[in-house]
Amino acid sequence: MVATHGTTHIDALAHVWREGAMWNGHSSNLVTSIGARKCGIENVGAIVTRAVLVDFADQYEASGDPRHAIDVDDLSAAVAATGIDVMPGDALLVRTGWVRAWRSQRAQVTAWPGLAPNCAEWINEAGFALVGADNIAVELGPSPRENDAAPLHARLVRDFGIYLVELLDLEAIAAQGRSSFLLSIAPMPLVGGSEVRSIQSPYSE
Repeated sequence: MVATHGTTHIDALAHVWREGAMWNGHSSNLVTSIGARKCGIENVGAIVTRAVLVDFADQYEASGDPRHAIDVDDLSAAVAATGIDVMPGDALLVRTGWVRAWRSQRAQVTAWPGLAPNCAEWINEAGFALVGADNIAVELGPSPRENDAAPLHARLVRDFGIYLVELLDLEAIAAQGRSSFLLSIAPMPLVGGSEVRSIQSPYSE
C-alpha cells in the first residue's frame, strides 16, 4: 500500500468528474476501485517546464483566517507583479503559507488557504498547463460553494485538462526570492492511478 495522496503528488485527469463524465468526455464508469481505465496517471509522463511562483504566505499569516481566499484579482495581480510574460505551458505555483504554518503547528486540515473558484477561468486563459500549491488541495477549503466540494478541481481538471500538484514544499525556493525557474516532475507511473473524487454539481459562476 502506498499513500500516494499523503505527500507531494499530482492529480490525474481521472481524479474528478461530474454529470457522469471526466476529462474529454470519458465516462466516470471507467474509474473503479481497481483504477482508472482512462486518464490514469501513467499517461502523464515527465513534465519539464517553466514555473512561475507567486507568494501569499505573509497575507495568510496577517489575515488570521485559516480559510484565507486568494481570488482572481489577487492571483492576476501577483503574477503581473513578477514581471513575467506567461507563456502557454507554464506552471503556476502558489505559496499559500500552509506548509509553514503546519510546521509550526498552527495550520489546520479542516480549513486551509487556497485559490478561490473564480481563479479557474483566468488560469485557463493564461495558458497554464499545471497549477501547484503548498496546501492540501490547491483550492480553498472547505469549498465556499454549497454542495460543490471542489469546484476549482472540477473546472481545471475535468473541464480544462489542467493538472494540479498538491503539498509542494516551496519554502526553500521562496527564500531565494525567485519568481521563475525550471520545474521538472516525474510522476510514479502507476497504471490507473488516481484518487477518485466525484464532483456532481454543475459548474456555475
